[in-house]
Amino acid sequence: MVLQFPFSYLCTVIKYIKKRNFGNIHYGDVVVTSGENDNYMRDIPIGTITKITPIDYDSSLEIELVAELELLWESLELFSELLVSI
Repeated sequence: MVLQFPFSYLCTVIKYIKKRNFGNIHYGDVVVTSGENDNYMRDIPIGTITKITPIDYDSSLEIELVAELELLWESLELFSELLVSI
């Protein structure tokens, strides 16, 4: 089954990323869930980094992401296949 979305992306901002991580974060990196606290499964793609903004008055960064709906949909399909096989 193929689903087509009317929009290929959505934007969101992640705040309070520590500046010490600045060297490890790059434009085009795909952000995924960590799986910590069992809130979400590990490695679900959230989006691709399109902007990194250091906050001058704070020790943090803001990261703008473009949601990759196709990657998210593929992950959900894999998850549903795992549930069916259990």
